[in-house]
Amino acid sequence: DLEMFLPASWQYILYGMEFKTNLGPMQAMYPRIDEARREFETIRAVGAHAANDLPDHRALVEQICAHGLKGKSAALRCDAAVG
Repeated sequence: DLEMFLPASWQYILYGMEFKTNLGPMQAMYPRIDEARREFETIRAVGAHAANDLPDHRALVEQICAHGLKGKSAALRCDAAVG
């Protein structure tokens, strides 16, 4: 009851460390696990494709500075970001 670090927080840390979950003993509780795996693979592929379409950080900052920001304060922020 006094735990400040919730179980979901531990899960995020473990998954961030690429911890593999073993659902073997409980697999019967998840009848659509294969469908979920295929869906997650599709999401990974679409995400990788979308990431390849994005500009790198430097190009994005330069584009924002050239076209996306208005006014003197924006120019100052861009000088600091690009410089």
